[in-house]
Amino acid sequence: MKKKAFKAALPYTLPICVGFLFLGMSYGFLMRSMGSPCWINIKMSDGKSFI
Repeated sequence: MKKKAFKAALPYTLPICVGFLFLGMSYGFLMRSMGSPCWINIKMSDGKSFI
């Protein structure tokens, strides 16, 4: 039953996942080009704390 639901949902969720991957990579490249260290980007993305 779960396998059937997974196969039915995959065509709808895969484009969304690829879009989020593209946005995340673009953000990472932008921040690295501005000289931001990797740990600050990870800290900012968790949404729990501010620097």
